[in-house]
Amino acid sequence: MASGVSSSAASSAFNAGDADQAVEYRSLSIVALLGLVLGVLSPLYFGAALLMLIPIAGIVVSIFALYRIGKSDGALAGRWAAYCGLFLSAAMLAAPNARDYVIGTMRLQQAEKFGTEWLEMVTAGRTKEAFRLTNSSTAAAAPSLPGEKAPAADPYDTFVARPIVKALTAAGAEATTRLLSTEGIDRQTFPRVFVNQLFEVVPGAKAGGPPVKVRLITERTRVAKEGRSRWIVWAVEDGSKPVSEGSAKP
Repeated sequence: MASGVSSSAASSAFNAGDADQAVEYRSLSIVALLGLVLGVLSPLYFGAALLMLIPIAGIVVSIFALYRIGKSDGALAGRWAAYCGLFLSAAMLAAPNARDYVIGTMRLQQAEKFGTEWLEMVTAGRTKEAFRLTNSSTAAAAPSLPGEKAPAADPYDTFVARPIVKALTAAGAEATTRLLSTEGIDRQTFPRVFVNQLFEVVPGAKAGGPPVKVRLITERTRVAKEGRSRWIVWAVEDGSKPVSEGSAKP
């Protein structure tokens, strides 16, 4: 009788120990570990666009690992590693795109502010200040050719003589300026970007006349003589006409 009870207790103890060991010694999913490694390596994508394959592979491998762990009925461990790999890979894949979106939005807002202030400068008659903020202001006046009696036109004189600049100046200081649309943005490098925007300038009550549509191609670039980055007007065009070849970016 005693031996029967002892045998039953020993059997129960043995079975309980087996169950604990089965839980403790589950196989760790190699696929989950691979997904985690790929997630850790995903930041390399910031250094080269071609390395985008690393976070993409990390996402695929981690999802596959979670699928296998779910189908194993507890035989495989490593769910935490798969989730970590999935999170890291997804975050690193989205980060550069989110960064580009934020920077692009910021650049568009800066270009709109600069363009509006520049147009208001012209309508107020401060054409010399406005000219100094253009790409043409960095070009010196061309020397006259041998045999010519008059020197070549000064860049500033050419600027103020342009029909679109005359129309803006005639709009008067009371003119109102608003952005109609952004026609394009070209981020060539991080510090250098071109923005093509269409504005409308409505003349003041004293000046009268129809609204003036003007297309500004603004550029944020590092100015060599100043050693810093700032916005300049690359081209100013009549907004009611197609973009001219002369306003094309280099």
